[in-house]
Amino acid sequence: DGGLTFASSSLDWLVTNAPTATIQGMGKLNGAGGHRFRITARDGSPDLLRVQLWSPDGAVVYDSGAPASIGGGSITVRPPK
Repeated sequence: DGGLTFASSSLDWLVTNAPTATIQGMGKLNGAGGHRFRITARDGSPDLLRVQLWSPDGAVVYDSGAPASIGGGSITVRPPK
């Protein structure tokens, strides 16, 4: 969205509590490192997704807002085995 390109470089944690999973880590935004991300996904009808990105100084760079229905594909969250 808005010409942003993000690539994760490390993961800090992953929490699953079916039907929701949240993952947080670090990555590069438009080639610049040190950015944090958090992705929250919900398995349901419809499947929901929220993406949040922060700059190295903690400022919000992108927030998709409240979890929104994905446009295609599917999300499946299962409890750990």
